[in-house]
Amino acid sequence: MRKVCDDIQSSTNHFSNVHSRRPSMKRRHHDNHDAALKGRLTYPANLVYPLDLARAFEAKRGAASTACSYEDHANQSPLTETVQSADTSTVILQAALPVFRLGYDRVLQYITMFRNEVYPMYPCIGLEFARNKIDALFAEPSPSSTGERQELDVDLIDIEITKVVLAISMLIESDGHNPLSSDLEAHLIWNVDIKQEAVQIEDIIMATLMTIYFILEDQPVKAWRMSGFGAKACLELGLHKESSLDTRDDSLADKAFLKDIFSCVYDLDKRSSFYTNLPWTLHEKDLDENVFDLNGRHPYLSAMVRVNRVHSEIVELINSSPGLGTKEIDERAEFLGYRLQKLVEIIHESEMFPPESPEPLPPPATRTVMEAFVALRTTHIRMLTHMRSLSSFETFSRRPQSVQILISLAISSVDLHGKIVFAGGDEGASRLLRTTIDKLLTVCVSCMFLAASYDPQVYGPICRNAFHTAIDILSQAQSLPSVHSSKTMLSSLADLRRMGESIQMPALDRSTLSTSAVGTDGSATQNHQVQPDFGEMDFSILSETPNHELFASMGDVDSNWEFEVENLPFG
Repeated sequence: MRKVCDDIQSSTNHFSNVHSRRPSMKRRHHDNHDAALKGRLTYPANLVYPLDLARAFEAKRGAASTACSYEDHANQSPLTETVQSADTSTVILQAALPVFRLGYDRVLQYITMFRNEVYPMYPCIGLEFARNKIDALFAEPSPSSTGERQELDVDLIDIEITKVVLAISMLIESDGHNPLSSDLEAHLIWNVDIKQEAVQIEDIIMATLMTIYFILEDQPVKAWRMSGFGAKACLELGLHKESSLDTRDDSLADKAFLKDIFSCVYDLDKRSSFYTNLPWTLHEKDLDENVFDLNGRHPYLSAMVRVNRVHSEIVELINSSPGLGTKEIDERAEFLGYRLQKLVEIIHESEMFPPESPEPLPPPATRTVMEAFVALRTTHIRMLTHMRSLSSFETFSRRPQSVQILISLAISSVDLHGKIVFAGGDEGASRLLRTTIDKLLTVCVSCMFLAASYDPQVYGPICRNAFHTAIDILSQAQSLPSVHSSKTMLSSLADLRRMGESIQMPALDRSTLSTSAVGTDGSATQNHQVQPDFGEMDFSILSETPNHELFASMGDVDSNWEFEVENLPFG
């Protein structure tokens, strides 16, 4: 294999600056449907659509038309390449050098890891298609071999997708030393420059994969930017509208994949927004509900999409509540509460990973983490409508029942985190979910800290065990070898633990999480006090206009943790 790599490098010296050549990212033999589709989008400013309708009407009447349709122009444009030149083959082989250097067996190992750890959450590539392209690539003879070279059955975009998949698998394996995973962007020709050519499905696939890569790299803002690009590409191609999908000439399998990839983009758009505190791109009012119908495929992704959609409606309700009457808010919240409860029941009753499923099943530990993560997300959504109860001491005093429900949910959430830690073992929770998991736990810690600050006598003893257990979990997560450890974060956690002494939450009589914070079944231990039962969730309890002056009397709060608390969704 080293000889093959050397041969490729030697034969491509005159292509040393690949990026300057800007080879096409188009896959060959497209039917140009993406370009034609944009001509049929039915909005008032689109003159192509009514012109084509007029031509079709005239054709039915027998009138001859010499004008070319939009599709004719699209077919005549150089958007696809039906002939692959020797230069293009050479560029593809050079782009594939990082893949060749790994070797066929190692590449297949990484593909298997992607199938087990990523695909069950985000089915954003065709696994069989990817395997066929890898086989075709490694079947290619060395450039120094004699005889006529046949046309490669691999496009440049296939190589780009493969490199990102491999980099993602390396990061999951905690192999950040390979140049492909440590500096992926330097190894890619593809980028988000939309000036060169029209967007296509492969751009959405790349954006989805790059978002996952940046999540694993702990670069949330880059993940947010990339998920936004993928979301806008979906809007451009009409994947958010059932009518657009119906007009496509794709096979049923291809249309099913388009729904899969759109659901992936939708979930990543919401996730990236959550842990950056930046707006998401896809809004419910613009989306058709049927585009999320995966017809029984990918039950985990389907559950997350449904959870995210309820979350979006609750956030919209919270943000719009100042302009609504109390009765209207209560009625809407009651309806959303009913929907959420029904959704939780459906998710719990359905088997998320049936043994007879034709789709790849993740390892047992990953399954447990994924199931617990869905429960964690629903718990967090249930907390959202009560967050404003902590927005000021005055609001806290007026909403005692809402505060009780919120803190009860926060304590339950810590218990779910304990189960995730137990399932993850020494390696920790799924690295792909870890950032969001830690962010959710941070929200719980912030809520308990604020409640105990407002009323130490009541909420200090109630929150003490869960508060310190959560800090232990976050501290342990920072010590994992695959995590970009933050000394600032650890310092903030130490400050919170110290400050707990003054609000009736002294440190527990244990030093590590592994000995007693998590029980043998994965649940957080509750040895220091009996937790009160605050009762069932009551979505009719909503707060008034939020007050953001949260820290007037909290001068000792670490500035980094203050940022986390300030970004609680008080409205």
